[in-house]
Amino acid sequence: AIEEMKKLVTEKIKRKYTQYICYDYYNISVSYTDLKDPLNAKKYAELALETALEEAKTTDHIALHEFYLNVANVYMEQDIVKGAKPYLDLAKDYLLKQKAILTNNYFYQITSSTYFLKTGRLSDAENTALSLLKKIDRGTQSQERKTVVYELLYAIYDAKRDYKKSLVYYKAYTQLKDSVFSAQKAHSLSYHQTLYETEKKEKEIASQELNLQSQERIITTQNRQQSYFVIGLSVLALVLIGSFFFIKKLSLIHISEPTRRTPIS
Repeated sequence: AIEEMKKLVTEKIKRKYTQYICYDYYNISVSYTDLKDPLNAKKYAELALETALEEAKTTDHIALHEFYLNVANVYMEQDIVKGAKPYLDLAKDYLLKQKAILTNNYFYQITSSTYFLKTGRLSDAENTALSLLKKIDRGTQSQERKTVVYELLYAIYDAKRDYKKSLVYYKAYTQLKDSVFSAQKAHSLSYHQTLYETEKKEKEIASQELNLQSQERIITTQNRQQSYFVIGLSVLALVLIGSFFFIKKLSLIHISEPTRRTPIS
């Protein structure tokens, strides 16, 4: 998937179609994070932020806080907590300028809670995560977000040595994770089945179009041959008719000539 995304980025740059390319870099960074490759995750997170800042100069459709928070999360994945703080603050400043309610922003809250956990502010981490959990609605995406919050709460209570609650959220996390995975798997199977059927249908249509084109070529060739045949017959008929009248004219001329008599010597 990463290689395909890189090919897409290369093609966009080649064609000078670089609008929203920052989100391609963002996705590559997230994919490297999933692969536990922190160096490449950091590289593409910073590249995503750099291009996002550049694109934000000409469009209002870039959510800069997401790029700041992504860099912050990459630093925290590597336990470079001090490196994460400036980006967390930049995200906060950006959201406030946009007049957003910080407590309603999932990405900001989950990153803040993680930061509090990493810095030992366990009560702040707990309160932020619990507050966020109450605001998550139902739905597939919401279930995925709940999974992340459950995992975070499990880690928070484990750090607080409250193993009873830690176990509760660990069980909730694993159960919901399996459920979300099953839903994602079903969606993926449905998607690929649809993709297969679509591709199959497109191939059938292409095959039919080729057959139609082939038949059209055959019909065109036959029509052309028939036309040539008719033209040939017409020319032949004209030649025969012309020859007939020419011969007939010669015969009339011959008959109408006076008979020459040989003088008597």
